[in-house]
Formats: sequence, structure tokens, C-alpha cells
Amino acid sequence: MTATSRDVVLAVGVNHLPRLPQLARLRYAEADAVALARTFHGLGVPEDRIRTLTGPQATFDGIGLHLAGIRRRYPDLGPQDRVWFCFSGHGITGADGRTHLLVHDTGGDLRMVPHRSVTVEQVVNVLPDASAADRILLLDACRNEVGPQGKSGVRGPVAGLNAFRLGRFPGLAVFSGCGESGVSFEHPHRELGVFTAALTDILGGDERPLNVEELEDRLLTVVPRESRTLKPPCYQQPSLRTEPYWQAPSILLFPHLLTDAGVRTLRRRARSLPPAGAAALWRRLSRLDPDDAEAVASHAHFSALATTDAARGESGLALDGLEDLLGSRRWQDADRETARLLMLAVGRDPDRVGNHMITTGDVSALRHADLAAVNELWMRYSDGRFGFTPQLQRLHAAQGDIARFADLVGWRNGRWILYPEAQWRSGAPAGHLPIIGPIGGIKPDWPLSYGRQAMTALTGLGRAGYRTARYHRHPSAVDRATAEVTVDESFDWRQYNRLAVIGLEHGWSSAVHGRLKPLAAVYDEAPLRRFATNYTSLLSVAWAVNRVRLLRHYEAVCEGEARGTDRGAGH
Repeated sequence: MTATSRDVVLAVGVNHLPRLPQLARLRYAEADAVALARTFHGLGVPEDRIRTLTGPQATFDGIGLHLAGIRRRYPDLGPQDRVWFCFSGHGITGADGRTHLLVHDTGGDLRMVPHRSVTVEQVVNVLPDASAADRILLLDACRNEVGPQGKSGVRGPVAGLNAFRLGRFPGLAVFSGCGESGVSFEHPHRELGVFTAALTDILGGDERPLNVEELEDRLLTVVPRESRTLKPPCYQQPSLRTEPYWQAPSILLFPHLLTDAGVRTLRRRARSLPPAGAAALWRRLSRLDPDDAEAVASHAHFSALATTDAARGESGLALDGLEDLLGSRRWQDADRETARLLMLAVGRDPDRVGNHMITTGDVSALRHADLAAVNELWMRYSDGRFGFTPQLQRLHAAQGDIARFADLVGWRNGRWILYPEAQWRSGAPAGHLPIIGPIGGIKPDWPLSYGRQAMTALTGLGRAGYRTARYHRHPSAVDRATAEVTVDESFDWRQYNRLAVIGLEHGWSSAVHGRLKPLAAVYDEAPLRRFATNYTSLLSVAWAVNRVRLLRHYEAVCEGEARGTDRGAGH
């Protein structure tokens, strides 16, 4: 590997649109283009392979001519190279449903189809002629304040990206500076857009992301954090589109800078992917080192498995119902259907009274084919946003820290959310779904039934009397007991039960020592309210812990599949 890249970069920045005076003049869009060009040069891209178009240079014809001439000017572009298209400025979704990037000579009625604007489709349709394996678009085009108060009914550009089908172009990734209906912000201290500032920090840092997947993970952390430092604090979250979804791990960013440690990381990632994604990443690794016997053999093995519905064909589950629910974006119903399918997968009857989830012991009986089939559907119908794979990615990003993992997937936001508070929408954080019902779809191994706990707590004033009085006099004991709960994979349901007993005892204590207050008054007491919050939050702790157990099993059976054995067969 050489230290010089053969990548090609076109960076476009437009601050002012003279034919659209109703749009606010941006301050740092052109600085964004210059900063990104400088960053790519620092990563080994020669200056003669980087073109920056800003201000009056960034016209419809100028951009089109440069894109159309890439193949002629750079005949050495090969399958290991990338073409980068970076745009910073205004963008909208036109009446035609397409994403329009507004350049220096754009004019016309923004409520219709802007005249001489550059659409994402136009960019993408030109790039395949470049003969590069990968095409990566970095679009910070969500700064679409239209009119004096920014009110025009014009939607942000990501709405158009969601409708745009990328499947015809393998090796294409489109990053947007903000999510659907979001807005990008500028950072006055950095004199750059927030998205570009994050990109330059991440790409120019010591620990560069290896692929598109890692770049997305870093951006999802850095961009919201940087936007919250603005005054007043704002919130901006970027988005990534690749199609099919499994391409993201295989689109490598800077192969010429790969170290041995980076190659080992990619090999580990390839072993945890479903067949299509594994085949794509192993193919890239085999191209980097044709003498890598494992990469060559694994590419051949997974290529044979990677048909469109390979996982579904191996699974014995009836997935039509789940597919219909996911296709109609009925996320909560799909979540419940997923819980039902997992029960069927381990031989349990979901219609039997008392059977509403699998047990901890059932997890090891879940087969790779069944988990992969469910995961494949969630990934397909969410454009790679939901499913076991993005959850596993974020668990790795959190380095196994369950609380941090819950933060990344949106299960904790200052406090642990409850199941009814989940975000049942397409724009939920990546990995947020499926939850698979309250407590993660896995039934706890209760050491005592709830009824027996209640009896233990409420049998007169005998053995429990001293303890109830103690908790009544020292309500902070409830908080202390909650603080002792371990939020990791050693989470023990006995801790959960202990809080249940404490709460029931305190309720009884309040009734007795409070001269038999009405029940509503008892439950209005601050200590019991704290208990209720702590106790119910443990349901969310439980589903996070249970999900980690399920993801660990899924990762293991994927690795088993990579070695030609299915550890989860259980038969």
C-alpha cells in the first residue's frame, strides 16, 4: 500500500444565491468546501485530483462539466478508489419529489422545480461512468430557511433522499448533514458548518474511521454534541443512506492508510455480518491482499449464500405478517410480531395464557437462520436503521457498556425510558428498534412470584414491621437500593425483586404510620414516587440487558455460520 490515494474529490460551497434573494446568505458554506478539500489533501489525495468550486464558480454548468469529465481526466481510477462529491449550501425537495442542491445560478420558484439546480440523481447518474468502486456524497444542504421568517412550506432535502432509490448503484453512500425535516447549523467559533466541522475532526484525527459504517457512528456522536455547544443550544443529527443497507461496512474509506490493526478489525466485522454483507467485505479484503487465504475462501463461501432471500429460505418462520407490518411502517405492531416469532422459533405457543415472551434459557436455542431472517426484514424496511445489526454495531461502539449502549440507541435520555415512550417512527435513533416488547422480549428468572413478594412484604407487623418502619423513617433507602443495581450483563433479577419488596413495604408503612391515609395520598408521597420511578426504570434496564444477551448470541451464531457451523441449531 502506498501513502498516496487515487481518490477524486469535488467540493462545492455556495454562500449566496443572487437569483434567490429570499434565501438567507450563508456564512461558512464556501469555507466548508475549502476545509474539506484541505482535509482530503492531508489524507493523501494529490492536489491535482481535488477540485474546489465556490461562489460564482459553483454553477450548474461548471459542476456538470467537472462530473462528466472525471473519467477522461483520471483514467487510472480503479475498483479500489473513490469519487467524493461534497456540497455545502442550500437544498430543498422540489415539487417533483427530488432533492435539489441550489447553486450560484439557480433561480425560479422554489415551491415548484428550481431552474438550473443540481439534483442528487444527476450527480449519481454521472458518477458510475467514473469506473470507481465507491461513490460517497457528503451533503450539508439542509440550511433551507425560505422567506423572511423561514416559512414557505418547502421541505428539507432529506425527504427527497428517502424517496431516491440507490440500489442501481452499488458502492454508493449518501451522507446528509441532518435527518428528515431537520436543519443544519453553522458554528461561529469554528467558522464552519457543524457537519463539516465534525467531518474534518473525524477524518483528520489520529483514529480515522475504516469504512462508511464507522464514519456514520462517529458522526452520530460528534454532530449532536457539537450542535449542543451552540448558543442557544441546538440539535442536529446526520443521516446515511446506502442501499442495500449491508453495503456500509464494505465501503472502505482510505485503504491506502490501512494498518494491520485496521485489517484485523475489518476481518472481525466481516465475521459478524449476514451473508450478503460478509461477501462484500471479504471481497474488499481479498482485493487488498490477494494472498489472504481466509478472505478469498470466505468471499467464495458467502457469495454462494448471498442470494436476495437466502436467510428467509433457511428460516422456518412465517414472515409474511412481519414483512407487511414493516412495509407499512407500523413499527410497534412489528415489534410485537417479532416477539411472537421469537417464541415460535424456540417452540413456544404465543397464544397460550402466560406465554408472552421467551425465557433466558431459550436464547441459546435461537437459530442463526431465524435471527438473520428477522434482522434482514427490519434492516430492509428501515433502510438499515433498525434491526439486530445496527444494535450490535452500537454495542461495539459503546465497548460493551450497557448504559452507553442505551444512550446510543435512544433507550436512555437522562433517564431510562419506558416501553410506551419508545419512538415508533422512522426517524428514531439507529438501533432503537426492535425492542421486542417490555423487558426486551425475554422473561426473567423470577426467584419469587410477585404474589409471594407481596405476601412477604405485607404479612402483619411481624418480621416486616421493623423494616417497614425503617424505610418509612429513611425514605432515601429506596434511592440507595436503586443505586446498588448493577447495570451490566450480571444484572440479577433478585435486585429487581428487592426493590419491589421495598416499595410494597413502604406503601404498607405509610398506610400504618400515616394513620391510614387514603391510598391515593400514600402513592403521592415523594419516597414512593421515587420508588415508582426507580422500579419502573428497571424494566428498561432489563430490556437493555436482555438485548445485550440476545445480541451476544446473535454475534456468536453469525461467527459460527462464518465457520460453516450453526451454534444456535439447538436440534
